[in-house]
Amino acid sequence: MKDRIGQSSRKKKPVDKSVSSITGVPTPDSFAGFSADDDYQPKKPKWPILVCGVVAVALVAGGAWYFLSNQGSITDPGTPSVQYPENTAGVDEQQQAMQDVLQSEKEQRVPSMTQLIDLIAINKLAGTLESEGDGKNANVVATLPTESLAQKATEFKESTNEDTIGWIQLPNTNVDYPVVYKAGSENYDYYGSLDYNKNYSKDGAIFADYECSFPELSQNTTLYGHNWHNVYTPRTLENMQSNDTMFSLVMSYHYTDFAQENPFIYFSTTEKDYVFQVFAAYYTDISKGKASMYNFANTDQETFQEVIAEAKAKSMQNYNVPVTSEDHILTLSTCTRMKGASDTQRFVVMAKLVSEGTPSTTISTHTNPMTYNVKLTRPEE
Repeated sequence: MKDRIGQSSRKKKPVDKSVSSITGVPTPDSFAGFSADDDYQPKKPKWPILVCGVVAVALVAGGAWYFLSNQGSITDPGTPSVQYPENTAGVDEQQQAMQDVLQSEKEQRVPSMTQLIDLIAINKLAGTLESEGDGKNANVVATLPTESLAQKATEFKESTNEDTIGWIQLPNTNVDYPVVYKAGSENYDYYGSLDYNKNYSKDGAIFADYECSFPELSQNTTLYGHNWHNVYTPRTLENMQSNDTMFSLVMSYHYTDFAQENPFIYFSTTEKDYVFQVFAAYYTDISKGKASMYNFANTDQETFQEVIAEAKAKSMQNYNVPVTSEDHILTLSTCTRMKGASDTQRFVVMAKLVSEGTPSTTISTHTNPMTYNVKLTRPEE
């Protein structure tokens, strides 16, 4: 049963890479759950080394800002004035990389050094993302649901299931469910065949990956749900079928029209309401030797760059939403056989936590997505 939602009984252990092979910049201390050794006492640098270090950082920051300024004609650090073509298929690689960096919020702030490093590395990994000329923007901003999902989750926790940690809602679908959670690798598929009352059910429940943390969010919060059939047409509340349960309609993000009209999704803990902006919807393969690390709760900076880049490279659409290792990610995972008879296929939707008022972006069909069963590798590998 575990094959229906993408879990693995093996403990997930990412490789901790302390230095980025792309940038040569060490992973920041305490980044993504990793902390520096308290007993480590660094040697005091000599003045020549310190001066060189300061100059190097200044040159990197200045060069990055000059690079972004020339590409985006930035006249105000808080409001870049950038024009993006609807069809990016003919744009050269350098221009495309910068468009991917800058086409996020219409009022983007000056990125931090970590964000600049991530954006450059992710664009290098993902490569050129070509688009059809069907780009559309819903012209909406991120808002929280009228009814507090945090309150619904709290009430459900008190009345029905003490394992409830949140609530997931996808607009214009019937995905509107409590989210339950059991920590520990022994509970990796605890709710795969149990309903919210802990009775047997082939539909199971919507549950969070055992590595996640609540109520404070992990770097990546992964939610699993069953899907017992393929969705060959986009379906919403208006044309859903009787067996469209759990995460079945997550598959609607396969279709560009649906994606363009529904750029934001909602997940709340029992403590707080959140809104997330979708940045990728794609197929992947979790079989041995091909498994993505998309469901790791916390990773080092370099690994997270790879996860984000692979999601963008495989996505069915180009969402034009920049994502960095400083973002909190929400990942929805369900099984599918859209690519053939295989129990190792997964359809994944990834979104980043945003603040209320964040504007929607132009979303286009991705014309050169990376093959679903290929693992992304760094260029030097």
